[in-house]
Amino acid sequence: MLAALVGESADLVPLKRLIVDRTEGNPLFIEEIYQALIEDGVLVREGAGVRLAKSHSQFRIPSTVRDIIAARIDGLRGDEKDFLQTLAVIGREFPLTLARKISNQPDDEIERMLDHLQLAEFIYEQPAAGDIEYTFKHALTRDVAYNSVLVERRKALHERIGTALESLHVGNLDDHLAELAYHFAHSGNAEKAVEFCLRACQQCAERGSYIEAVAHFETGLEMLQSLPDDDRRAEIELNLRSAVLYPFQATRGYASSDVEEFARRAVELSQRPGVDWETVWSALLGLGSVLMTRGDPRAACQIGATLLASAEERGSADHIVQGLYLEAFCRMNMGEFERAGKDFDRAIALVESTPPARLGPVGSFRIAWAFVRAVSAWNLWYLGYPDRGLERVHRAIAAARKSDSKEAMEAAYNLAGVFYHLLGDLVRLRDCAQASLQLATQAGNPFHRSLAHIYLGWTEVMANDFHAGITRMERNLAEFRADGAGVRVTQYLAIIAAGLGKSGKPGEGLREIEESIAVIKKRRTILRGRSTSVKG
Repeated sequence: MLAALVGESADLVPLKRLIVDRTEGNPLFIEEIYQALIEDGVLVREGAGVRLAKSHSQFRIPSTVRDIIAARIDGLRGDEKDFLQTLAVIGREFPLTLARKISNQPDDEIERMLDHLQLAEFIYEQPAAGDIEYTFKHALTRDVAYNSVLVERRKALHERIGTALESLHVGNLDDHLAELAYHFAHSGNAEKAVEFCLRACQQCAERGSYIEAVAHFETGLEMLQSLPDDDRRAEIELNLRSAVLYPFQATRGYASSDVEEFARRAVELSQRPGVDWETVWSALLGLGSVLMTRGDPRAACQIGATLLASAEERGSADHIVQGLYLEAFCRMNMGEFERAGKDFDRAIALVESTPPARLGPVGSFRIAWAFVRAVSAWNLWYLGYPDRGLERVHRAIAAARKSDSKEAMEAAYNLAGVFYHLLGDLVRLRDCAQASLQLATQAGNPFHRSLAHIYLGWTEVMANDFHAGITRMERNLAEFRADGAGVRVTQYLAIIAAGLGKSGKPGEGLREIEESIAVIKKRRTILRGRSTSVKG
């Protein structure tokens, strides 16, 4: 690398040896030292190579690559240094239009500074459709430049950049929500930060980008603390929580204590005067789903009945379907299969007879198909109608495949896998579990990821790969339970017990059965002693 940069001249050998010793061969460090030697006049470009113009003893090599980058930045002209720092606040990459918008310099001066910064290899132009774009040569270069900006100036720059982005993209702000949320959150403009964090959170949730949605929620919640503690702030917090409920459940564990606290806080906020009916309804639905997953179906069923009555009073098909689903799911888990079947059938009939436009947001319609049909298939299996259940599962998967909703696809495969396990269809179980695992991993959904691994472990057991299968099931059931999940735990303990029995370890299998019975007894004791109101 040094030979390519400085050539093979014998008088450069001591300098090259010194560079290698100091940099320990780090390519970025070598490049930065080479640029510093050129800028300091130690090396001078001459034709295709360079020559030594000063003794290398006159040049002090900084101890770290950060130090040498900082020294090179400090060596720029004042206007060039300010401009580079401004570009660093924009980000690793930046379009020319935005750079011009936030700079106080005339266009020809901006072009001159960009040319010099490229020649000095701080930045370089990269191909882009439409606008000219630049990027920092290395992320570390941008970090050093960014951190060299004083805090107050940095905040002011972030706000200028956010304001410039708003004006440049007034017709397509949705394509820049993450950038706007980032810049306003770092500007100290709490109102703008919360506004764009909420919009970015909603957008990421709709696209199935759960980790990003939760990150925007947490930033928005932090910025919200800077606003006055009044009804408006409570309203915004509730909107943030409503937007991110499902992503928060998916990434933190559907039944974790964090999620229950999150849901109860949303319900608390929804009880304030003036909150619209749908927001109150959604907050209660979130708490109901958490209680169901934690293994408290009776409390969840009470909430389901309240939600259903409220939805029927207003004639909202979308809400009626969701209320029926929650109540049916709870009754199925309490062993009330026939009553659950009636609720499932009514929900499916309503979905089929109602125009999609009346079923609320498009995601609700797709999820209604995925959840209601697939879970009702389990109930049909319990009632002794596996063929009817199989038909519903097929239709749920087909509907999910036609959609562009990752959430619907993930739900369909995950829930269908449970049915195929009940049915004993190992081929389809493996296919569903693999598809669910891929989607859950992409979305950052540890709950569904654990379930997919449990069922893949079962398929390994059935293929006589006992050690791998049982190990996978045990590890992922532990993760599943660590999030506070109570629903279906006894079923998974039974699966592991069956695997141990097949592997010739019936004693260990019986211990899993004993633990399953202990879980049931413990849950009964807790539920008898708990009186959970609808308001929590």
